[in-house]
Amino acid sequence: MAAVFATGMSTEFGKIARLTQSVGEELSPLQKEVNRLTQIVTVLAVGIGIVFFVLSVAVVRRPLSVGFIFAVGMVVAFVPEGCCPL
Repeated sequence: MAAVFATGMSTEFGKIARLTQSVGEELSPLQKEVNRLTQIVTVLAVGIGIVFFVLSVAVVRRPLSVGFIFAVGMVVAFVPEGCCPL
């Protein structure tokens, strides 16, 4: 024979489980640095892409569509594989 006093989250194991779920997850210093580096690389890549777009249209006299495709290609080329964890 056994007497049940509590079930589920009302048990001692349930209280421990509730405590582990309520703790917020903070980013590690490495994750914070990777996020900062990702932002820097993204800003640089987009900035360089804009410069190449302007140069392609203004100096080389390419059509806007060709200049845009060229700029997008340059932005993609500047971002290393696996750099940006989203």
